[in-house]
Amino acid sequence: MTSTLINVAETFGLTEDQTLAGVSPITRRQYTPRRRGAIVEAATLWQRVFEGDIRAAVQVREALSTSDLFVSATGDVLDRELLQQYTNIQAEWAGFATRTLVRNFKPKKMVDILGGRTALDRVPELTAYPGAESDTREFEIQVAKFGRQFGFSWEAMVNDDLDELMQIPNRFAEAASITETNAALEQIADLTTGAPNTGFFKDYSAVSGYGNLNTAPVAGVLNEANLQTAIEAVRQRKDAEGNIVPAPRLKLVVGPAQEFTARRILNATELRVTSGSRTSVEPNPLRGTVDLEVVNRLPGLAWFVLPTPNQGRPAIAVAFLRGFETPDIRQKANAGQARQPDEGDFDDDSVRYRVRHVTGAAQVDPIHTYAGTGSA
Repeated sequence: MTSTLINVAETFGLTEDQTLAGVSPITRRQYTPRRRGAIVEAATLWQRVFEGDIRAAVQVREALSTSDLFVSATGDVLDRELLQQYTNIQAEWAGFATRTLVRNFKPKKMVDILGGRTALDRVPELTAYPGAESDTREFEIQVAKFGRQFGFSWEAMVNDDLDELMQIPNRFAEAASITETNAALEQIADLTTGAPNTGFFKDYSAVSGYGNLNTAPVAGVLNEANLQTAIEAVRQRKDAEGNIVPAPRLKLVVGPAQEFTARRILNATELRVTSGSRTSVEPNPLRGTVDLEVVNRLPGLAWFVLPTPNQGRPAIAVAFLRGFETPDIRQKANAGQARQPDEGDFDDDSVRYRVRHVTGAAQVDPIHTYAGTGSA
């Protein structure tokens, strides 16, 4: 079973202005008092089942076959559990990417206004104020629709394997979170090898608006000297007008293979420095200079210096569709004439649920980024 959600056709189920058709999860989860009561009743009954109550299991099985309201309420119970599980997951991408919202599936433009950032000109008496030249640099971000189906077989219901149903929310919540992280992570690294993404880390000197910026990956292991070089390089980056752009708080981003090396570098209180035949002990100048972000899904030895998210010049952004920011579960009703949905699909006797999640990621501003290959 794959761990991420499948990217389904973006045009399926869209309106003319590229928004999703139908009621959003936020609106759908605003239940009427009768509906809310049915959900509470279904949730209570299901809880008794998972606590081993045999009588409750019989009642659930009967209700799944006879009550449209209970079948529908069960779907809402799963959806609420999905939302809770998803909310409890700490998204790994949030440590190195900035969150944003988009209105529809069309690309959203994030504009950086360039120019006019030098010191003001001295204006002599009775002289017109000089004008400032400006240009714009656009970054685009776009979301896509991801999803998956899960089948609960008719045989499983007959065998009272009802706990299969409650595995759905956790699986789908985790899959949605992994999908987001992968979307963000692939902006900076190859998801298979962990090597820096050379579509982002590259020489920008020939691109308008970037000046002499060059963020091409640098060959080098993660050690004190190389990390210091990286921090110094990022903090001295200049814009197209030659102004040093002050860096925000920075993060050292590594995968599990470099975690303990990174912790030793950043947490050491003292360093031994050898000059010729003389060795001295000095305070660690790197301690407290950057924050460590370990991304468990980042393979390989590459290491990155990125700006802390939600600052003025984000490097990576993750987008969500407004009104559809969280995954949601729906049940497929396709049982055939005079059959209840939970009696099984007409074709294969399965009861099917699907999860839908809308997200996307993009590269934004590379000025405060640095990539090390992890090898000399």
